[in-house]
Amino acid sequence: MEEKKDKIVKRGVISGYKYTISDSQVVTIKGDGELENGGEPLKFRFPVENVAIAEGITAIDGGM
Repeated sequence: MEEKKDKIVKRGVISGYKYTISDSQVVTIKGDGELENGGEPLKFRFPVENVAIAEGITAIDGGM
């Protein structure tokens, strides 16, 4: 049986960093350096249970 791969259902940018959301609601954030959001927590319009921080992000600023 072939393993099902998640499909990307949304792409966007948060404070200059690219993110994707898969059909299984895994949020993946990609970029280089410190992820900042102006001191505000990152907000999504649905419950997030899985967040993948890709290699290259060195710190997350503010109450994520």
